Amino acid sequence: MRKYTLIKFFKGEAAEQEINNILDWVNRSSENKRYFAEQKKLYTAIMMSDMISEETSIAGENGTDKILNTKRSHFHKIIKKAMAVAAACAVFFTIGFYINKSNTGELLRHESQTLADSDMIMHELRTEQGVKGFLMLPDSTKVWLNSDSRIIYPAAFSGKTRDVQISGEAYFEVTKDSLHPMIVNTGRNFSIEVLGTSFNIKNYHNDKQVETTLYSGVIKAHYKNNSQVETLTLKPNESFTYDDNLNSRTSNDNKPFNYQKPEQQKAWKDGSLIFDNTPMPEVIKMLERWHGAAFIVQNSEVYNYKLSAEFSSESIVQILEIMKLIMPIDYSYNNNTVTLK
Repeated sequence: MRKYTLIKFFKGEAAEQEINNILDWVNRSSENKRYFAEQKKLYTAIMMSDMISEETSIAGENGTDKILNTKRSHFHKIIKKAMAVAAACAVFFTIGFYINKSNTGELLRHESQTLADSDMIMHELRTEQGVKGFLMLPDSTKVWLNSDSRIIYPAAFSGKTRDVQISGEAYFEVTKDSLHPMIVNTGRNFSIEVLGTSFNIKNYHNDKQVETTLYSGVIKAHYKNNSQVETLTLKPNESFTYDDNLNSRTSNDNKPFNYQKPEQQKAWKDGSLIFDNTPMPEVIKMLERWHGAAFIVQNSEVYNYKLSAEFSSESIVQILEIMKLIMPIDYSYNNNTVTLK
């Protein structure tokens, strides 16, 4: 097996046929499994070394930024001690995820059902917390699913539109078909109309808002605003946030807005977890989804902090150790439950 193909697999960029070929090859022998594990360890080690940021910052309750300059060398001892364990866990995690992707295992669930009064067969793909997935829709559209996400789509598209439904977070690379636009429904008063486009959509059930960022092409956002349905067209690098509790958008006086760093919105697809002055309540939610861990906050002061950091292949304990270095918190970890003190 070519190393280039394995690297594409580790980065989540392998095509469906390449993924199937790798899985077949891994399952042929224990020697192949060992080689796969070695390459994954090497890839993980390189990524962990590269991701360490030159500087991290945290804002306290009084609004004054507390900045702690932490050079790469300060992290290296922590990273090296946990490197072998983290890399090994990542290896078995990756193998387990892809081997179980075609059945109803605990990691990734793929179910089918026939709608009542219809011959249409619908598929449902779900990822659990701490697991990411990839699929190709019947029209060759590529979809990456973040942790704790679900997509419902037909076995074959028919009619004037290509309808899918998403909850959680997903990155789409939509196959262009000007005669049959894709409609991405959220189960809220918000949907996206797509022709040939790449975009990210975040629609978790326990978030108050739906957020989408466009990277190429054009999308039309249809949303309910004060009991009326309105449409907004987004251009590349523009984002849009909708709050269905308020029945209106929350950004920039009813206009789309530009992120200074739009690539951060889809960093999860490439295996990075980026916090950019992110409030701790949001940090906790993201870590719960990313690692499938439960958080208990004993010290309410924790909610007043903000975090700026970037992580890739670190375990939850590694992340907590780094957070402990750059903000005044302590923690305990037991049975996949984190208690912040």
